[in-house]
Amino acid sequence: MRASFASGPKQPLLLRPGLRQSSRLLQLSSIEFVHEIREALASNPFLQEEAQDDVTAPARAPAAGHDDIVPDIIVRREGNGWRVDVNASLRPCARLNQAYADALRASGDLRSDTIARQLQEARWLLRSAERRLATIRRVAETIIEHQHDFFEYGEIALKPLALRDIAAQIGLHESTISRASGNKYMATPRGLYEFRYFFSRELPTRSGDTCSAASVRALIARMIANEPAQAPLSDVALARLLTERGVRVARRTVSKYRSMLGLPPVEARATQARAANEESIDGTAHRH
Repeated sequence: MRASFASGPKQPLLLRPGLRQSSRLLQLSSIEFVHEIREALASNPFLQEEAQDDVTAPARAPAAGHDDIVPDIIVRREGNGWRVDVNASLRPCARLNQAYADALRASGDLRSDTIARQLQEARWLLRSAERRLATIRRVAETIIEHQHDFFEYGEIALKPLALRDIAAQIGLHESTISRASGNKYMATPRGLYEFRYFFSRELPTRSGDTCSAASVRALIARMIANEPAQAPLSDVALARLLTERGVRVARRTVSKYRSMLGLPPVEARATQARAANEESIDGTAHRH
């Protein structure tokens, strides 16, 4: 069932308990979600652990430096397109303990307010968990559809994309897309990426079209990587080169993006190049 959200400042007051549960689970990270299910299994007698074939722990990120991250989505090449799978280890390992519920129903104990509440909470949790995974998958599939060129060509091909674009396409509230994107990751052949990485603001081009800020940062990184070692490019020069490529970006924006990339200013790069050159010369002299 698709969750519906009313817009406006009073939205949280309009959510039924089951949808409030769905919203809460959706904004949890993968690890938090797994812990939530395990805690519920330990505290709610209406929940029963369900065996999962060949899954003993959440599949970790397949990249160095990301050992603490569990990808929600696995993206693989399939023919000329891309296949999207939910990380199997993040599927709820719980189901309703029907035998326990039937026994209580036969004894009449289900009329107890406490027991009835536990049963309702178990049902809400299971429905919300499945809705969470379905929503994350739909968001991932739609992101990949919009950013197909990124998966083919890399960061330089990222397109402008906003939460509202995804919300409009799959018919969910923008706040739901925001929850489904925060602290959610996809493992791809190009590396591990948070969903929000693919949302990038628009920058104007000379042709009247737009490009993404992320693709401009990729261009700046490529220009600096290929600059002459003895004549590094200033931010003004980088802005001019971008303009020549049809991208209108101010010098201060170039400086901001260069800093975001962790690249030093032109003076520091020139100093590094001179030091490397002197070291090379000294090494050659010593060998002779």
